[in-house]
Amino acid sequence: MKKVFLGLLAVLAILVAGILVVPGFIDWNDYRDEARALVREATGRELTIGGDISLQLLPAPALTASDVRLANAEGGSEPDMVALSRLEIRIRAAPLLGGDIQVETVRLRDPVVVAERLPDGRWNWAFAPPAGDAAEPEDPAGGEGGPASDGGLPGTLDLSLDSFVIDNGTLILRDPAAGLEERIDDLNAEIRAASLEGPFDAQGRLSARGQGLAFTASTGKAIHGRTLPFSLDLALADGATRLQASGTVRNLTEAPAVKAKLRLSGDRLSELVRRAGLSGPLPGILGASFDLQSGLEVSAEAARTDDLRLTLAPPSVAPLTVGGEVTAAFGGATEVQVALSLAKVDLDPLLA
Repeated sequence: MKKVFLGLLAVLAILVAGILVVPGFIDWNDYRDEARALVREATGRELTIGGDISLQLLPAPALTASDVRLANAEGGSEPDMVALSRLEIRIRAAPLLGGDIQVETVRLRDPVVVAERLPDGRWNWAFAPPAGDAAEPEDPAGGEGGPASDGGLPGTLDLSLDSFVIDNGTLILRDPAAGLEERIDDLNAEIRAASLEGPFDAQGRLSARGQGLAFTASTGKAIHGRTLPFSLDLALADGATRLQASGTVRNLTEAPAVKAKLRLSGDRLSELVRRAGLSGPLPGILGASFDLQSGLEVSAEAARTDDLRLTLAPPSVAPLTVGGEVTAAFGGATEVQVALSLAKVDLDPLLA
């Protein structure tokens, strides 16, 4: 019996030594082709890993890779849709024993993401397997063809994400047909997800149009893979101006459109006007604190406000309230229509 016990200890010691030592002797760079094949099968895109790949199993499974790039869709303006200097993934060890995947950390260093509408009208984040690789049909009854859908995103893994960290990120949004190009720089954020379908929570800082911004955001779970409820709180770096919005993003993979309620408020409207790039003398009324509330619908083709209400509160003067609506049509030439209404007011003290 003693010999059996000692033998089991010896086998256990060999296994532990193997877990600790063997990964250090494996050149994981030899598995690039396997990783590329898996990504190509899932997305139809090419994955390039230009730097080293390393893997450790203890104290928790962790994967790192440098110079990682995911190819853009055919017809895109850039060769890569995603490029980053380093990728780090760490998974909690204990939940694996029960068959659960709990990602402790995913960290992207210096990522650059290009999100754009392609010449054929599609968005480049709509992935598809290579031609000829038909996806296995799902059985609505949950039979052999696959489990019944719960209304979420098809084909997603059942896992949770404790922390998704972005260090020094850049996001570029392009829609050539609408003449739209926006850029976000210096993005530093942390995102948490209960699953790949949501809900999500995020907070961080970024720079857009030369302005430093702090934000918190959250989403619900994607509905039928097409509609995503969200809320957003965005503040200028000095905290004097704040934007709050809540609503839904519809048609996620086809023609995204936003429907939301928003509120924009601040201490001085003139400061916001200056930050928008306007110069020269401004009417005194713009030195007032302000509160703007409105419904908003935005798509790649048009934008429209609903029940817009702007209240200005200059010092020592009765507040002024303006209502109305604004519509805009995007295209070769943007067309904007504005209709405003307000009660009879004495403008002399306001313009002084």
